[in-house]
Amino acid sequence: AYGAHGRVAAALAAADAGGGAGLRVLGGLAAGWFFGANTAGVPVYDPATGVTADGVETDGRVNRNSGAESTIHGLLTMLLLDARPDVAAVARGITGLAAFDGLRVLDAEGGRLGPGCTVVRPAEGAWTGEGNLVGGGYVAVPDGGWVELEVPATPDGLGGWALPLVWRTAEPSGEADWEVVGGARLGRTQNGGTGAPGLTEVPGSLVPQLLDHPLPDGAATVTVRCTARGGPLRLDALLVRPAVATARWTTTGDDAVLYAGSTARAVRVPALAAGRGAAYRSDGVPDRTVRVAAGAPVDVPAGGVTITR
Repeated sequence: AYGAHGRVAAALAAADAGGGAGLRVLGGLAAGWFFGANTAGVPVYDPATGVTADGVETDGRVNRNSGAESTIHGLLTMLLLDARPDVAAVARGITGLAAFDGLRVLDAEGGRLGPGCTVVRPAEGAWTGEGNLVGGGYVAVPDGGWVELEVPATPDGLGGWALPLVWRTAEPSGEADWEVVGGARLGRTQNGGTGAPGLTEVPGSLVPQLLDHPLPDGAATVTVRCTARGGPLRLDALLVRPAVATARWTTTGDDAVLYAGSTARAVRVPALAAGRGAAYRSDGVPDRTVRVAAGAPVDVPAGGVTITR
């Protein structure tokens, strides 16, 4: 619940700070989580009592506990909607989440491990104190060691972005070079160097790191290799974001569809549903109006979003 509230609040705060109308629409779509746009397909907020479920698992299981934090975040979200009737109309018209294509997770333990690499499963379990390790463990990569992961092509062939999920240590531990085998260099990530703990007492951090360059376009699977340089690396996974992430909501009217671009140039992808709406720049300012038929090309601005309803 607090994650959903955070997305709504962030979009609307950016809109209030001078962002365009598209940010208000994004805020409404994000608020749809409370009304059924989740993996369970059921409302998790009760307007009669204010009770808000703690969360929904990726497999659709609903955590029906309703602690103080969850209820507070649910009510804070509703206050944001009450103050913005146009945003509330978007959110309360949503009935479910029909489909989505966003991050894919490639567990490092399932990759090709170079000499000296070992799979480590902490005795205390997957929980690091701040997050869970994918698959319950990580790959310990020695200085000079490497791991290779097969990254399938996206259906649209537009490439995407690789985001290494590294369990960084508090002390410096060198870097990791990332490249496509037989292809371009993608960038470099830090193995450590987070410094002293912040709000939590847990040293280090388990966070994705964005590489400098995107994955190549094309319809072929590519092999991505990381090599530790200057110190050991704790590699948990590789997150892969498509060049255009999509989500499709069922509503009381026509389906709503979000096409979120992350490319340096405008691209076209097949429309997931018929509808009309607008393409927005990264700051939410409208770029153009859009009207598409299902399967027809829909334009997505560079780094922006297109929303049809």
